[in-house]
Amino acid sequence: RRRDYHHAPRTLDLDLLLDGGEIRADGLDVTCLPWCAQTEVADLAPLDVGLMPLDDDPWSRGKCGMKALQYMGLAIPPVVSPVGVNATFIQHGENGFLAVSAEDWIARLTELLRNAALRERLGRAARRTVEEEFSARVQAPRLAQVLRDAATS
Repeated sequence: RRRDYHHAPRTLDLDLLLDGGEIRADGLDVTCLPWCAQTEVADLAPLDVGLMPLDDDPWSRGKCGMKALQYMGLAIPPVVSPVGVNATFIQHGENGFLAVSAEDWIARLTELLRNAALRERLGRAARRTVEEEFSARVQAPRLAQVLRDAATS
């Protein structure tokens, strides 16, 4: 959640918000919220960074990247595993970060939490990506064409 991380010493004081699940982590403040469609945007909006860690397995490769896109639509810079479609719309260092190893995750999260200007820049670029590639304004004409083509074939 939004706070000043710039003056954090060698470690970061952070809170983890988990939307739609439960986890316990020693030494970490974790808030677990039940997923709710009506409050999801309000639940996610205060975040500084959005995380989407995934195992590289067939199940995860089939995911659509929706959580990353939700963060991006709210101008929250995402840090995601480069699994499945995530690697196609996250441009590392431009509209979010891709992380593979534990060291990657720690480095990217630390970098973002200590640098508000970087969070702002990546968040704006992430929002632009959603507006330009995934918004209803862009996707509706594509869907309409698919339906027209299906109806005529």
